[in-house]
Amino acid sequence: MILIANYSYVREVNCTIFKPADPKLMERDGDTMPASPLIDVTIDNVTWNGTLRDMIGFITLGNSHPSLSREVTVGIYNYTKNDWDYVNTTTLEPYTEYRIRIPSIENYISSDNKVRLQIKPVGAGGGNIVVDEVVIEAIWIKEEGTRLLTIKNESPFTSRIVRIWYIGENRASYQDFSPPLALQPGETYTVVLPAYANYIKVITDYGNIFAFYP
Repeated sequence: MILIANYSYVREVNCTIFKPADPKLMERDGDTMPASPLIDVTIDNVTWNGTLRDMIGFITLGNSHPSLSREVTVGIYNYTKNDWDYVNTTTLEPYTEYRIRIPSIENYISSDNKVRLQIKPVGAGGGNIVVDEVVIEAIWIKEEGTRLLTIKNESPFTSRIVRIWYIGENRASYQDFSPPLALQPGETYTVVLPAYANYIKVITDYGNIFAFYP
């Protein structure tokens, strides 16, 4: 009888949307910010509970003249150097979405968790700009992951598990199976390991003991 074990680590991925306080910029609903040659948006309370993987700003232009496109540039306020960093100029049609990846998070989030974006028209067209929505999306990974133990029966015979021990330095627990957990040849069984477990014992109905270390 042969039992083998594989371990995997599952981390929880989360996505949080942050919106500015101004209701005209909170939703893509056609209720736009009044036309202005420059729009400066501050988004408060940009926080997350884990390891940040990516942060992207989403800006949707409006336009008082829907037939016109607009050439714009977007700035992100750099709190380290106390000045704006601008990205390449982009031409957008009215009510289309513009994405900007926010790099080097430590430079672009203030000590009180604010992010500032600036949108302005450029080029010969100049003129005013109308913005319908500005949001920031943060994708982050929860620090605490889930460890999985997958037991596989590699023998040509049925294996019947009666108990699994989860053993740590100062704590131990076990899981009984009644009736025994029958694994046919090639079948697997996956369990979530307790956080404290660093030594696993699997006991079969024949008294065989298989030990695994995560």
